[in-house]
Amino acid sequence: MQILILHRLLGKTDAEFEEKMVDGKVLLFTRNGIFQVRLYKGKRQYIYKSLKMRS
Repeated sequence: MQILILHRLLGKTDAEFEEKMVDGKVLLFTRNGIFQVRLYKGKRQYIYKSLKMRS
């Protein structure tokens, strides 16, 4: 398994960013200061979860 981590600031504030991991199948990002995760399920389907914590 190859792990790629890409950290990118989205521009508005330093608190807004996204980070891709595990061949792009896991995306960790913030929305309104709350951490969210998007998991690739397959066949262009994703699972979104809120981690309910702030930075």
